[in-house]
Amino acid sequence: MVLRRRVERMRVFLGIELSGELRERIGSLQDELRPRLHAARWVPAANLHLTLRFVGETSPERADFLRANLRAPIRREAAFGLALLGLGCFPRVEKPRVLFIAVAPVEDTLLVLHRSVERVIQSGGFEADARRFHPHLTIARFKQREPALHKTLPGYSEHAWGSMSVSEVILFESRLSGSGARYHVLERFGLGGTNRNQAVQ
Repeated sequence: MVLRRRVERMRVFLGIELSGELRERIGSLQDELRPRLHAARWVPAANLHLTLRFVGETSPERADFLRANLRAPIRREAAFGLALLGLGCFPRVEKPRVLFIAVAPVEDTLLVLHRSVERVIQSGGFEADARRFHPHLTIARFKQREPALHKTLPGYSEHAWGSMSVSEVILFESRLSGSGARYHVLERFGLGGTNRNQAVQ
């Protein structure tokens, strides 16, 4: 009998870490909403991040391709600022899956960065992202209806949670366990020059 070597798989994505101040503010919001939204499964504060591109399961060799080929195009893009605004849900309030905070990038720099990253990912043989890029911060998920959303969302729809500067993109590995996902940094990619319109806190 021929024994085949077990192929190791990794679950990876590109993301942006929150500043400490924003992480604290969003954690406080989760604590405030927890007694109202009983069906929500809250994202742990340590896992809060902005997903730039979810890649999914791949081999270590293909993850190495991303590590080797993403640095230069990301470096060409300028550092930028973004703001977190409001509170909403996908796909609709009657049947929610995700509770999120919207992201307002400065001069669409985040969208340009996403396109640069997408070109590299597809050049490595990865499938194109079928979903339209909609930058947001996921703070909770649902597996069932949440009647209280109708009354909760309007009170936060225009709230400004703060802004931050973005100077790097991170390639994360998501390791699943019985206690949930743990994110491990595989590589940090620094952005280039400073955008003169960069947001400050």
